[in-house]
Amino acid sequence: MGLVVVCGPRLIEHDDGEVPRLSRTNQSLQPKPAESSALPGGVQPVMAEKPPMALYRLIAEGLILKLKPGSLLLTFTEYETLANRTTDALYKKMGLVLPKPYLIPPALPLAWVNSPELASMEDFEKIRLLNAANNDYIKRIIERLVDEYSVATVSLLSEQFAAIRGVRKTGDASVAQFLKRLYGPDYLQAYILAHDASEIQKSSITGKREPIVVPPRLVADGEAEICGLWRTEFSDEELGAVHRFIVQHEIGEKLRNDLSRSTMPEAEKSLIESTVLGYRISSMHALTTTTAAVYYKRAKVGAN
Repeated sequence: MGLVVVCGPRLIEHDDGEVPRLSRTNQSLQPKPAESSALPGGVQPVMAEKPPMALYRLIAEGLILKLKPGSLLLTFTEYETLANRTTDALYKKMGLVLPKPYLIPPALPLAWVNSPELASMEDFEKIRLLNAANNDYIKRIIERLVDEYSVATVSLLSEQFAAIRGVRKTGDASVAQFLKRLYGPDYLQAYILAHDASEIQKSSITGKREPIVVPPRLVADGEAEICGLWRTEFSDEELGAVHRFIVQHEIGEKLRNDLSRSTMPEAEKSLIESTVLGYRISSMHALTTTTAAVYYKRAKVGAN
C-alpha cells in the first residue's frame, strides 16, 4: 500500500500568490484556507479536518535542535515540555500553516497525527515513521522559517528556551540519597579525580603534574545541580520505579562504572532504552555524566 497524501494549508500568501518575508513589524503568519487541487496522476488530496500536529511537533523539534543554546541541558521531561510548548506556539501564536502536500503513512491513524501523544515506545515509533516519510519536507519548512521568517522564529524559540528554565526543580534529600546509593557516596568527586588521574597519565610524555584539589563547594554545587535534574525528571513514586527497574535489570554496577569510565556497550544501552522508563533512566544517566564533566572542567580551571 502506498502513502496517503494529505493536503494542508499553505504558509501565508498575498493575493498574488507570493510568500511575504516577515519583517520586524510583520511578526505573525496568518492562516489562509487550503485550496483543493488534483495531484499528478489524477490522485485527489485527502483533506485533514484538523491540523497535523504531529508534523508541527517534528518541525518544533528541528527548530529546537537548530537553535537551542549548547548550555541549555534538558531532562527528558523538560525536553518533552519544551517540544510540546513550541509545537503549540508555532500553530497558535506564530500562526504557522503547513503548505501542501505532506505524507501520512497509512499505518498511522489520522486521529493520532492530528493529536499526537508520546506516552509509549509505540508512539515514538509512530513519530519516527512520520518523520521518515516527510524528512525532506520538514527540512524545507525549517529552512524557510529560519531564513524567511527568522525574526519571528528566533523570537518565539528564545521565549520557549527562557520559559523552560523555570521548569527546573530543586533537589532534595531523598534524591540525594538515591543518587549516592546508585553512584556511590562521593560520586562527583570520584568522577573528577578519576578523570584527572587519567589525563595526568595520558600527558606523561610531556611531563606529569600534580592532581587537582577539588574544592568542597564545587562538589556541593555540582551534586545539587545533578539532584535538581533528577528531581525534575522523577517524583518520589517514580524514583521507586527507577530503583526497581535498576534492580530487575541488574544495571546498577554498570551505571556506576559507566559514569566514571564510559564502559557500557551500545547494545546494553539499547536494551535499557527499550522502554520509556528505561529511556528516561538512560537519558538521566547521560545528563549526569555531562554535568559531571562540566564540573570537572570547572575544577581544572580553578586549579590553574
